[in-house]
Amino acid sequence: MMILLSGCAMKLGKQPRQEVAPLYSAASPEFRQSAGSLLGPNFVGGNNITTLINGDQIFPALLSGIRSAKRSINFETYTFVDGEVAKQFTEALAEAAQRGVKVNAVLDAEGDVFDLVAELRKVSWPSLAETRAATIAVIVASLIAAVLLGVFDVLWQFLTDKIQNPSL
Repeated sequence: MMILLSGCAMKLGKQPRQEVAPLYSAASPEFRQSAGSLLGPNFVGGNNITTLINGDQIFPALLSGIRSAKRSINFETYTFVDGEVAKQFTEALAEAAQRGVKVNAVLDAEGDVFDLVAELRKVSWPSLAETRAATIAVIVASLIAAVLLGVFDVLWQFLTDKIQNPSL
Protein backbone atom coordinates (compact mmCIF):
# COMPACT_ATOMS: atom_id res chain seq x y z
CA MET A 1 0.00 0.00 0.00
CA MET A 2 2.83 2.40 0.83
CA ILE A 3 4.37 1.97 -2.63
CA LEU A 4 1.06 2.85 -4.28
CA LEU A 5 0.65 6.01 -2.22
CA SER A 6 4.19 7.23 -2.80
CA GLY A 7 3.77 6.71 -6.54
CA CYS A 8 0.57 8.76 -6.55
CA ALA A 9 2.10 11.50 -4.47
CA MET A 10 5.01 11.95 -6.84
CA LYS A 11 2.94 12.51 -9.97
CA LEU A 12 1.39 15.96 -9.65
CA GLY A 13 -1.30 16.93 -12.14
CA LYS A 14 -1.57 15.93 -15.75
CA GLN A 15 1.73 15.42 -17.48
CA PRO A 16 2.25 16.92 -20.96
CA ARG A 17 2.10 14.35 -23.73
CA GLN A 18 3.54 16.54 -26.45
CA GLU A 19 5.32 19.87 -26.39
CA VAL A 20 3.78 22.58 -28.53
CA ALA A 21 6.48 24.22 -30.60
CA PRO A 22 6.05 27.96 -31.22
CA LEU A 23 5.59 28.85 -34.86
CA TYR A 24 7.00 32.39 -34.57
CA SER A 25 8.16 34.85 -31.93
CA ALA A 26 5.81 37.32 -30.25
CA ALA A 27 7.64 40.16 -32.02
CA SER A 28 7.00 38.83 -35.53
CA PRO A 29 4.31 40.19 -37.87
CA GLU A 30 2.91 36.66 -38.23
CA PHE A 31 2.25 36.52 -34.49
CA ARG A 32 0.44 39.86 -34.61
CA GLN A 33 -1.76 38.67 -37.48
CA SER A 34 -2.61 35.29 -35.96
CA ALA A 35 -3.27 36.73 -32.49
CA GLY A 36 -5.32 39.53 -34.01
CA SER A 37 -7.39 36.97 -35.93
CA LEU A 38 -8.04 35.04 -32.73
CA LEU A 39 -8.69 37.99 -30.43
CA GLY A 40 -10.41 40.43 -32.78
CA PRO A 41 -8.88 43.86 -32.12
CA ASN A 42 -5.54 44.87 -33.58
CA PHE A 43 -2.49 45.52 -31.47
CA VAL A 44 -2.09 49.12 -30.35
CA GLY A 45 1.22 50.86 -30.90
CA GLY A 46 3.35 51.53 -27.82
CA ASN A 47 2.36 48.31 -26.05
CA ASN A 48 4.78 45.51 -25.26
CA ILE A 49 4.53 41.75 -25.50
CA THR A 50 6.38 39.62 -22.97
CA THR A 51 6.59 35.86 -23.30
CA LEU A 52 5.82 34.23 -19.95
CA ILE A 53 6.44 30.55 -19.33
CA ASN A 54 4.35 28.49 -16.91
CA GLY A 55 2.62 29.63 -13.74
CA ASP A 56 5.82 30.77 -12.03
CA GLN A 57 6.00 33.65 -14.51
CA ILE A 58 2.37 33.96 -15.58
CA PHE A 59 0.57 34.12 -12.22
CA PRO A 60 2.58 37.02 -10.70
CA ALA A 61 2.13 39.04 -13.91
CA LEU A 62 -1.63 38.37 -13.96
CA LEU A 63 -2.00 39.23 -10.27
CA SER A 64 -0.04 42.44 -10.79
CA GLY A 65 -2.36 43.37 -13.67
CA ILE A 66 -5.45 42.66 -11.58
CA ARG A 67 -4.10 44.67 -8.64
CA SER A 68 -3.27 47.67 -10.85
CA ALA A 69 -6.47 47.64 -12.94
CA LYS A 70 -8.32 50.96 -13.00
CA ARG A 71 -11.52 50.42 -15.04
CA SER A 72 -12.29 46.80 -15.81
CA ILE A 73 -11.05 43.22 -15.63
CA ASN A 74 -12.18 40.44 -17.96
CA PHE A 75 -10.94 37.21 -16.39
CA GLU A 76 -11.51 33.86 -18.09
CA THR A 77 -9.97 30.57 -17.10
CA TYR A 78 -10.63 26.95 -17.89
CA THR A 79 -9.76 25.37 -14.55
CA PHE A 80 -10.06 27.25 -11.30
CA VAL A 81 -9.19 24.72 -8.60
CA ASP A 82 -9.14 25.42 -4.87
CA GLY A 83 -5.65 26.18 -3.59
CA GLU A 84 -3.22 28.98 -2.74
CA VAL A 85 -3.04 30.37 -6.29
CA ALA A 86 -6.83 30.38 -6.66
CA LYS A 87 -7.11 32.13 -3.28
CA GLN A 88 -4.68 34.84 -4.44
CA PHE A 89 -6.70 35.40 -7.62
CA THR A 90 -9.99 35.40 -5.71
CA GLU A 91 -8.72 37.98 -3.21
CA ALA A 92 -7.20 40.16 -5.95
CA LEU A 93 -10.43 40.13 -7.98
CA ALA A 94 -12.54 40.90 -4.89
CA GLU A 95 -10.20 43.77 -3.90
CA ALA A 96 -10.44 45.17 -7.43
CA ALA A 97 -14.24 45.06 -7.28
CA GLN A 98 -14.17 46.78 -3.87
CA ARG A 99 -12.16 49.68 -5.27
CA GLY A 100 -14.69 50.15 -8.08
CA VAL A 101 -13.16 48.15 -10.92
CA LYS A 102 -15.76 46.34 -13.04
CA VAL A 103 -14.87 42.64 -12.75
CA ASN A 104 -16.14 40.05 -15.24
CA ALA A 105 -15.13 36.46 -14.51
CA VAL A 106 -15.91 33.46 -16.70
CA LEU A 107 -15.03 30.15 -15.06
CA ASP A 108 -15.84 26.60 -16.05
CA ALA A 109 -17.82 24.17 -13.91
CA GLU A 110 -14.72 21.98 -13.58
CA GLY A 111 -13.07 24.31 -11.09
CA ASP A 112 -14.13 25.48 -7.65
CA VAL A 113 -16.01 28.73 -8.27
CA PHE A 114 -17.71 28.76 -4.88
CA ASP A 115 -14.78 30.47 -3.15
CA LEU A 116 -14.75 33.19 -5.79
CA VAL A 117 -18.50 33.71 -5.52
CA ALA A 118 -18.27 33.82 -1.71
CA GLU A 119 -15.49 36.42 -1.84
CA LEU A 120 -17.35 38.57 -4.37
CA ARG A 121 -20.44 38.46 -2.16
CA LYS A 122 -18.38 40.09 0.61
CA VAL A 123 -17.96 43.18 -1.56
CA SER A 124 -20.23 46.01 -0.47
CA TRP A 125 -21.90 46.85 -3.77
CA PRO A 126 -23.85 50.13 -3.98
CA SER A 127 -27.60 49.83 -3.58
CA LEU A 128 -30.00 50.79 -6.36
CA ALA A 129 -30.83 54.03 -4.50
CA GLU A 130 -27.12 54.88 -4.13
CA THR A 131 -26.52 54.18 -7.81
CA ARG A 132 -29.47 56.38 -8.83
CA ALA A 133 -28.32 59.20 -6.53
CA ALA A 134 -24.79 59.06 -7.93
CA THR A 135 -26.11 59.00 -11.50
CA ILE A 136 -28.37 61.99 -10.87
CA ALA A 137 -25.47 63.88 -9.25
CA VAL A 138 -23.29 63.23 -12.31
CA ILE A 139 -26.05 64.34 -14.70
CA VAL A 140 -26.74 67.54 -12.71
CA ALA A 141 -23.01 68.35 -12.50
CA SER A 142 -22.67 67.75 -16.26
CA LEU A 143 -25.62 70.04 -17.04
CA ILE A 144 -24.25 72.81 -14.80
CA ALA A 145 -20.83 72.48 -16.42
CA ALA A 146 -22.43 72.61 -19.88
CA VAL A 147 -24.38 75.79 -19.03
CA LEU A 148 -21.29 77.46 -17.55
CA LEU A 149 -19.21 76.54 -20.60
CA GLY A 150 -21.97 77.84 -22.88
CA VAL A 151 -22.11 81.19 -21.02
CA PHE A 152 -18.31 81.43 -21.09
CA ASP A 153 -18.32 80.68 -24.83
CA VAL A 154 -20.89 83.41 -25.56
CA LEU A 155 -18.96 85.93 -23.45
CA TRP A 156 -15.65 84.96 -25.03
CA GLN A 157 -17.12 85.30 -28.52
CA PHE A 158 -18.55 88.72 -27.62
CA LEU A 159 -15.19 89.91 -26.25
CA THR A 160 -13.17 88.64 -29.21
CA ASP A 161 -15.63 90.28 -31.62
CA LYS A 162 -15.28 93.60 -29.70
CA ILE A 163 -11.50 93.36 -29.76
CA GLN A 164 -11.39 92.57 -33.46
CA ASN A 165 -14.06 95.13 -34.45
CA PRO A 166 -14.59 97.80 -31.74
CA SER A 167 -17.42 99.47 -33.72
CA LEU A 168 -19.84 96.56 -32.99
